[in-house]
Amino acid sequence: MKNRYKNIVGDLLYNTLGFGIYILTQQILLMPIMSRILSRNQFSKMTIYLSVYAILTNVFGSELGIVRQVRREDGDKSSDYNRILLQLLPGLLVVSCVGLRIFDFDTVEILFLTICILLGNFRLYSTVYFRLNHVFYKIVIQNIIYLAGICVGLFITYETRISFMPFFCAEFFCVFYDIKEADFEFRNIKKTADNKKIWIKFRDFSFISLLVNLTSYFDRIIIYPILGANAVTVYFATCSMSKVISLITNPLHGVILSWLKGNDVEFRNRITKIMIKISIPVIVTVFMISIPVTHLTLRILYPQYLLQATKLIIPICIGVAFSSMASITKGVLLKYVESKKLIYSYIIYIAILVILGMLLSEIYGIIGFAISTAIANIILSISFFLLLVKVSK
Repeated sequence: MKNRYKNIVGDLLYNTLGFGIYILTQQILLMPIMSRILSRNQFSKMTIYLSVYAILTNVFGSELGIVRQVRREDGDKSSDYNRILLQLLPGLLVVSCVGLRIFDFDTVEILFLTICILLGNFRLYSTVYFRLNHVFYKIVIQNIIYLAGICVGLFITYETRISFMPFFCAEFFCVFYDIKEADFEFRNIKKTADNKKIWIKFRDFSFISLLVNLTSYFDRIIIYPILGANAVTVYFATCSMSKVISLITNPLHGVILSWLKGNDVEFRNRITKIMIKISIPVIVTVFMISIPVTHLTLRILYPQYLLQATKLIIPICIGVAFSSMASITKGVLLKYVESKKLIYSYIIYIAILVILGMLLSEIYGIIGFAISTAIANIILSISFFLLLVKVSK
């Protein structure tokens, strides 16, 4: 048992480091520099692209990998998942092109940014191979390569003002490493009896992920038409701290899934009871830490938005605290709770966010949306807590 927990801690550290490099690359290096290189309108478009990119890669590539982690004891072959990954590409291509066109990206931008989205799905899916085989250090290497690509792309953007180059270079660099190190085999792939079962599980998980990501990035989509590009950049700058907090929650979610076993009742009971006990301490701790971190982040990375963003700090930090606990809890619930119960929780969550977000944004502006986000995250965390209590009985 001691060796198991020792290995879990080691995997968590590697996964946190790898994810940390990725998030810090985007939030501490890429976007602050882009905000200085590009015009405000160009920068707001890149924040919107980052939302589109995150939704399409998390819902498809990342979620397919999570299904593989959850079903790893069912004897599925890697070719089953590689086949589904290939089947997803045409739909991704269409959705990406249409989505980017809606937000007024030009043809060249759509072409290169869609390539980034397709390659990003391969990159996020490949990390499941590293997790399943407990070679988490390869996730660190993968994201160091991503960092190198971003740096090269930023230099090109600085010289040419071509805004998509950092994203393109990062994904282009990573794809060679992913093909070499992960189990991508696309020759002679045949449909098996497990394909339908995997598709059903993937459908449920991807729908949950779609709800999660739509609400996570709903701010930029709804704020832009209602309040304009300036509000998008201010809100993005204030929320950049939440990505830093996710350095802890997202890696823990991935490591939990790599170690949970469906037939290990003792471990299930232990981990659910631990989650219940730490819920309130985690929420309070994250909230108390996030306030000074948010202010410091704004002062250092986005000083031009500090004055406008100060009023948003408290409601955003409340939302971050509760969403962090929900993110940690989700790793356990995905394994032990029926997918439809999570779907119900997220439908309620997104309904509250959409209705309150639009209503309060119209009345109180950007702070109204921040308040609606905090309320929605509180309700989601409460619903997850109740599901945990039920699982632990």
